[in-house]
Amino acid sequence: MDKEHTNHENHENKVVGIEPTTQDKIYWHEASYEAIERDLHDQRDEFEFVVELLLSKEAPRIDMLVIKKNNDVEVNKNFGKIFRGHNIFEFKSETDYLSIDDYVKALGYAFFYSVLKKVPLEDITVSLITRKYPRKLMKYLADTHGQEVVGVGDGIYYIKGEKVPVQILEQKKLSSDDSLFLKNLNSETTLEEAKSILETLVEQGDLNKKGKYLETAMLANKEIYEEVLAMSEALREFITEVAQKQGWFEQNAETAKREIAIELLGEGMAVERIAKVTKLPLETVNKIQNSTQFRGQVSG
Repeated sequence: MDKEHTNHENHENKVVGIEPTTQDKIYWHEASYEAIERDLHDQRDEFEFVVELLLSKEAPRIDMLVIKKNNDVEVNKNFGKIFRGHNIFEFKSETDYLSIDDYVKALGYAFFYSVLKKVPLEDITVSLITRKYPRKLMKYLADTHGQEVVGVGDGIYYIKGEKVPVQILEQKKLSSDDSLFLKNLNSETTLEEAKSILETLVEQGDLNKKGKYLETAMLANKEIYEEVLAMSEALREFITEVAQKQGWFEQNAETAKREIAIELLGEGMAVERIAKVTKLPLETVNKIQNSTQFRGQVSG
């Protein structure tokens, strides 16, 4: 077996789903949406979940809208105690900070949504989710507007005095018992929390979802999840099932082939030979060769 083909096989046999991403940035938003649904799993049939709602063709879009199907339903999660009929969620990733502008923009969404969808303001709430406590924003609300910030639970703060109910959720201080998925959408998940996440996913038994939460969590906490999986054959089987269901095997194999093609192009191998070794279409190898990304790697 030639050297190039051996390297190709080694790339394809990497651990599925938790390999380092080829991108410099992990995208948290899509996983955040699933975290809300997961933490509301026990009452999921009571809600309609709408993500990235465009308020108009020109306007910015709401990250997530959670709509009660029955306004009389009481939510059993702490972050849902504030819920009314229509509940707007805005997310900040762990590397972003919740600013004054972010806060004002989220309130603007509530008013805009009320007008466009003919929903009374008193039936709308706003939840802002941030990894770090937004001290500058909280000070601004208190000093400039005289608003009271009230802690009502682990990592949950109500902002008094707004036209619509507003809460700020500080992810790292949320309760794992109450908000397991939302709290642990970061790169600081503990071994015990990672184990709880996998075990809870097994219990929920819902593999038809896109699986973006698990994929993102594992990318952000690769070593922790590898340690958990090394401890449990049942969880390894679960991850394999998820990977097959979500097509992670195919995605990782395709990524590996492209990485090999880039490496071999850098060594000057002919595109026809690379196509044969990697089993990529010749057209794909030509596109990689002509891409800005490849030219930048070669020049670097």
